[in-house]
Amino acid sequence: MPLKNSTRLARFTGQRPVALNRSTHIFSLTDTLVRPDEIAWSVATAFHANHIFFWSFVCFLAALFIPNAVCAEGVHFPCTVINEYPHDAKTSTQGLFVHEGTLYESSGGYRRSFLATVELKTGRHIRSVPLPGRYFAEGMATQGDHLRLLTWRSGTGFIYRLDTLEKLETFAYRPRFHTMEGWGLAFDGNNFILSSGTDRLTVYTPKEFTPISIIRVTSNGKPVRQLNELEYINGMVYANIWKSDIVIMIDPKTGHAHGQIDLSPLRKRLSPSSGVANGIAYDAHSKRLYVTGKHWNKLFEIALPQF
Repeated sequence: MPLKNSTRLARFTGQRPVALNRSTHIFSLTDTLVRPDEIAWSVATAFHANHIFFWSFVCFLAALFIPNAVCAEGVHFPCTVINEYPHDAKTSTQGLFVHEGTLYESSGGYRRSFLATVELKTGRHIRSVPLPGRYFAEGMATQGDHLRLLTWRSGTGFIYRLDTLEKLETFAYRPRFHTMEGWGLAFDGNNFILSSGTDRLTVYTPKEFTPISIIRVTSNGKPVRQLNELEYINGMVYANIWKSDIVIMIDPKTGHAHGQIDLSPLRKRLSPSSGVANGIAYDAHSKRLYVTGKHWNKLFEIALPQF
């Protein structure tokens, strides 16, 4: 990117000029790191009236940084909207789940990450706690009376109480000096399942958080990469594909992607400045499925796929 364009982009993001780092698929800043989709949302906010510019910029980022993900070739389920609710468009959704009717949500970004409990039908934050500025909040999952929250590149996660969001302790999700990143997290009732933006899901023990196996996700024998936010639903792992509107359903026993939902029809209901789809939550009690995205102004209840 020419320096003048980099400087112009920095003006919109509030950061110093950036240099593109293709090897890590991120923007390298002198004092922070920001994912391309975070930059895109900042630009979209400044230019929300200019739809052509926004979508051209998003396509540019996707083409420049992200290899095309292989999507599921199984059953294509329709995206049928049952209800829609307000959602805080300032939230850069990284993790999402429902517990006893309350929405839990993590929002990413260095020096602005937080964990919140949210009133599902109004989008109102009931309680919110910030993360230390050096951490970028990512996916999370609940187990018993607490939750585990990942951070992006630090190798560190946090354990919080569900009722008060009090931070109890930290844990490591990778060995020291390893470069694996933390993206999405789900709990299948026995073990945790972690995504890292690749085609691999890593299974961890529930107490020590020790890795015990790896699931390679494929469709028609080809790897499905860029696995992001996760949710475990009725024996399947649902996963957002980063930089797309696709949610895939993965059989954790085989790693095969058996189906997909295309969330792109929701775009016409969203603000033009809404970012990438990210956030899947299932209420097992009411059997309701919810989806949202980074800086989306709405949360949707959609029909649960029936295999």
